[in-house]
Amino acid sequence: MAKWSLKDMINREEYERVCEENRELKKLLLEKHYDDRRKSNFADYLERNLKQREKKMKSLTPAQDSELKFLRGIVDRCQEAAYKSEPLPNAKQNLWAAQEELDRYVRSLRKEDYHI
Repeated sequence: MAKWSLKDMINREEYERVCEENRELKKLLLEKHYDDRRKSNFADYLERNLKQREKKMKSLTPAQDSELKFLRGIVDRCQEAAYKSEPLPNAKQNLWAAQEELDRYVRSLRKEDYHI
C-alpha cells in the first residue's frame, strides 16, 4: 500500500472529508459487528437455557389439566357476570376470588416445574 504525502494531495479539505467519512464508516461497522455479535450471543444463551429448562419441565396430568380448565371457566363466567350492564352486588368480589384461586393454582404448578 502506497503512502500518501501532502504533496500528492489535490485538496486538503477533500482529504479531511474523506478521512472523516472513513472514521464514521469504521465506527458504524464496529457498532454493527458488536450488535450482531451481542444478539447472536444472546440468542445462543436463550436457546441453551430454554432447551435445558424445557427438558426439566413436566407436562400436566389429565386431572390437573381439567382442574385448570375448570378454574379458567369460573373466571370467564365471573368476568361476564361482573361486567354485565346490571351486575349482582357481589360479582366483583366473586371475580377477584376466582382470579386469586386460579393464580394460586398456576403458581403452585409452576413452582413444581409443570409446563403450563
